[in-house]
Amino acid sequence: MKKITIILFIIIQLQTYSANADELKELFKFGGGILTSYLTHEAAHEISARITGNDINMHLNINNDICNPVKYRLEYHIDNSEGFIINASGLITHPLTNEIILKSKKINRNDSFVKGIFIWNVINPIIYSMDYWFINRVNKTNHYGYSGDIAGIETYSSKTTANLFAGAITCIALSQAYRFYFYKDDEEISLNFLPTNGGVLFSINFNF
Repeated sequence: MKKITIILFIIIQLQTYSANADELKELFKFGGGILTSYLTHEAAHEISARITGNDINMHLNINNDICNPVKYRLEYHIDNSEGFIINASGLITHPLTNEIILKSKKINRNDSFVKGIFIWNVINPIIYSMDYWFINRVNKTNHYGYSGDIAGIETYSSKTTANLFAGAITCIALSQAYRFYFYKDDEEISLNFLPTNGGVLFSINFNF
């Protein structure tokens, strides 16, 4: 009887350990998705800078500002449209990537890695907008220059453009979150991006 009890106890313990290991694996996948979204955002700044022929001097800034661990610097003499593109490119990757997730039949929305990407793609634009409007922790301008992507958009365009951009990415993030969790049949909804002179036009189409 003692042997049976011991064997049953070992089986229960192994099952518990296995469940915890699976949960840990999913947690790592989720974190990997968040990191992928973050790196995609930063890579977009670097790629857009190279395409426009600019050096943004991207570097780690963890010791000085944990809220803004990667920083880059633009020269004020660069063209305004180039400055706008470089600053906006990181935040634009979020709705673009999420739209691919929403539209692709081959991507599993229930996968933890995909959820990590999607959730950070929703949260990050909202955080940027709230910071620009109310907190001014990352996005701020002064006589020395600016920091933060939306503050950069203001610097190379106007405050009105920056507010419209912040409002657009916030609304898109919220609508994509709704579509992800509540609107499983996404065939009737589409998000479109149209480059304009010095900016990007977002539109959402609903088919009735």
